[in-house]
Amino acid sequence: MTRYYYRPWKDESLVSGLHFLRCRLIREGLPGVEHADALLRGLGVDPETLPTPQKVPKSYKRGELQRAILEALRNGPLTGLEITKRVSGDLPYKAAYKRTYIALNRMKKAGTVKHEGRLWLAP
Repeated sequence: MTRYYYRPWKDESLVSGLHFLRCRLIREGLPGVEHADALLRGLGVDPETLPTPQKVPKSYKRGELQRAILEALRNGPLTGLEITKRVSGDLPYKAAYKRTYIALNRMKKAGTVKHEGRLWLAP
């Protein structure tokens, strides 16, 4: 016979889950924010002090960013900033810069691109 034991939730886990739920409710304009706020207050957390970051829209599907980077590098070596400007699309600069560098480093690890000094090259 298998016995299941009750494991109590930690307060930080509850707060984290409620914070995620509250952000989603606010971003999507769904009802129930006041309930999440009441539960957070019950745990001793002021919901107004929690940040509600804006969700950054996805502008690339799987593999599209890597293809766009390789297309940009086809004409010659570029700096990371130049690549970001060419492939950013409608993303805010900071998000585009971060995503571009994550993709570049992943591609470098796979051997798809090379990094020499400040320049990125397609082999």
